[in-house]
Amino acid sequence: MNDLFGILALFFLVLMNGFFVAAEFALVSVRRTRIDQLADEGNATARAAQRALQNLDLYIAATQLGITMASLAIGFVAEPAIEHLLHPCSRKDSSARRRSRPSRSAWPSRSAPSCTSCSGSWRRKAGPCNAASRSA
Repeated sequence: MNDLFGILALFFLVLMNGFFVAAEFALVSVRRTRIDQLADEGNATARAAQRALQNLDLYIAATQLGITMASLAIGFVAEPAIEHLLHPCSRKDSSARRRSRPSRSAWPSRSAPSCTSCSGSWRRKAGPCNAASRSA
């Protein structure tokens, strides 16, 4: 993926996330009496807001879904672009650092030791990552 596209997508997704957060906050904090007054005066936007407030649970759920989807998209699109841009900064002596600290990933990888449960106690799996650590 093009890094510039990833960074632009990041900014767009952050703005989209902010839009959904602002919409949720506006729905929750609006003064219903003022909306009713404006709707009685013939304001079409106030009538639309009244309809939204009548189905508040549905609209709050929709904003939460928008916030969640935008946040997931930020992680999916922006993380590779930013990692690719920062990768040259971390290349110096990265092999020594990789061996000295565990992986931060939530998923097990070959560089991180993995464990399995055996009779209620934890023991290390015999695998390629442990064979390398025993020989070092």
